[in-house]
Amino acid sequence: MSASRQRPIPRRSLFDSLPDHVGENLYCRLDSLTNEASVETFFVNRLLADLGYKDSQIQTKKSIAELTVSLGGAKTVKYRPDYVLMFRRKPRWVLDAKGTEEKLDDWVPQCSGYCLTLNQSFKDHNPVEYFVLSNGVDTRVHRWDDKEPILQLAFSDFAVGNPKYEQLRGLLAEDSLAAPEPPDAHTFVFERPGTQVTKSLFASCHRAIWKSEGSSPTAAFMEFTKLMFVKLWCDRQLRADPATKAILETASKVKLPKKFNDVRAPLDR
Repeated sequence: MSASRQRPIPRRSLFDSLPDHVGENLYCRLDSLTNEASVETFFVNRLLADLGYKDSQIQTKKSIAELTVSLGGAKTVKYRPDYVLMFRRKPRWVLDAKGTEEKLDDWVPQCSGYCLTLNQSFKDHNPVEYFVLSNGVDTRVHRWDDKEPILQLAFSDFAVGNPKYEQLRGLLAEDSLAAPEPPDAHTFVFERPGTQVTKSLFASCHRAIWKSEGSSPTAAFMEFTKLMFVKLWCDRQLRADPATKAILETASKVKLPKKFNDVRAPLDR
């Protein structure tokens, strides 16, 4: 049976994704992952179905060409990943699954080199944007030409509402490939502005309140401080969740769930 027909994963609510057992995520139980075959069957295939890919968009190892890739200098190796994901008849990202005990760092050069070789067959652009390495326990998303991951997820991060899971969907879901930065129904971009941008935004908000309310500059400023209080309160809510706090402290631009107030950790009052 093909990957996307094994177990269709519809988008569900946060409560539907709550695990029934300790050590279970949106797709499977952790103790079900014992080797590369089980990672593909119970984790990767269900991930691809969840991301919305049809059978015709998923190239598996038997249909993928083995290519000669460079590992630096004169060293080359024959290599092909486990999956190539297609969109509009072009390869868009590559995924290689490994056994739970394998080190993903060992496979970065091969996967990146494979993406390079695929992109070299297109004259005007590089359709392959990302490659993914996963052993089920650890999943890493790389830009095709970067050895450092731009996103790293633990097994438990694959849950609806988890910021890293939502970020992965924004990068790799089938409906996210139509444009370089497509709108996403499930996320919004949280970006930390610089000092000058912040000052400009503050001034614009103040002027907008002043003109729309027809009040004095002082009264407009008092209304503006109310908005700032709400903004700071929302920031505190975001940082109440340890996973979100970790992302915000290490990145200046991330994607977070739009309805984050439905999935955040409760605040002490």
